[in-house]
Amino acid sequence: MINLVPTFCLAQTKYTPMEGIPGLIKPGQSVDFPTYLMAIYKFGLWAIGISAVFMIMIGGYMYLTSAGNNSQTGKAKGIITDAIAGVILALVSYVLLYTINPELVQFKPLKGISGTSGTTAGTNDGNTLSKNKAYGKACPDITSKIPIDFSKAANDTEIKLDSKCDKFNFSNSFGVSEKILRTIAQIESSCGTNKGKSKADCCGLMQLDPDTAGASCNELINDDNLSIRLAARFISNNQSRHEGNIEKILAGYNSGYAKAGKGGLAPSEDCKDTPGTMKFQCCIKPQELDETIGYVWNGMGLMSK
Repeated sequence: MINLVPTFCLAQTKYTPMEGIPGLIKPGQSVDFPTYLMAIYKFGLWAIGISAVFMIMIGGYMYLTSAGNNSQTGKAKGIITDAIAGVILALVSYVLLYTINPELVQFKPLKGISGTSGTTAGTNDGNTLSKNKAYGKACPDITSKIPIDFSKAANDTEIKLDSKCDKFNFSNSFGVSEKILRTIAQIESSCGTNKGKSKADCCGLMQLDPDTAGASCNELINDDNLSIRLAARFISNNQSRHEGNIEKILAGYNSGYAKAGKGGLAPSEDCKDTPGTMKFQCCIKPQELDETIGYVWNGMGLMSK
């Protein structure tokens, strides 16, 4: 029997650079690629400023030691003028881009969530609205500290059952609802349309990680029953964490069933005024969990059909 450990996959791809960025990223530190690009951008701005100061110092020294030599004085002035012009050009370019649109001087991650909405997910730090359409529906007010009412997803007319899922047998020996498994299959792979290997290295109808599932990617892709069985066992093994609650099952499948750390089932620090609120139930500052919130919204909408 396959020993199944947590098999969820996050859409956010991490990047481990061989070389660090001085003062920003340490060598070997795992970060998402947009963060790495932003670090390079910031380092470039620092480098321009430091280089300009250095060149102004050289020009000043040349000017002071020119001893009335007009050629040497002119060269010194040229170095100082060019250094100052470079700094001004860099600052003006930054200000112009920021004035046009602040997002032009930022690098943001692109994340995907397959399923009915076909939306892309971004991040939300409390100041920037996520690009995840389903998250926006669940959280029309991103500053709200009131727990999300996922039952409203039943009124979302854009969420529809995919008839392609009808051909699969979601029955299982682990007591997991067939409708829940069907819902996950639709969100994860659009009922098998996208069951190939994802950017997060997940495979199959239920998009499981081969390493943690104990099955190869090819097995998961080619054996839908295996994929369904492993997903059902994963959910069943975490009964004590989700307690059969559909919202928790969906949130845990997407972000992990751990009740601590950054997972969706961890206690919310931002909505702690309402005791028992979990991270996936809180709109404000969801960080990476805006995808999970959208995942649960889509899932609860499908469960109501």
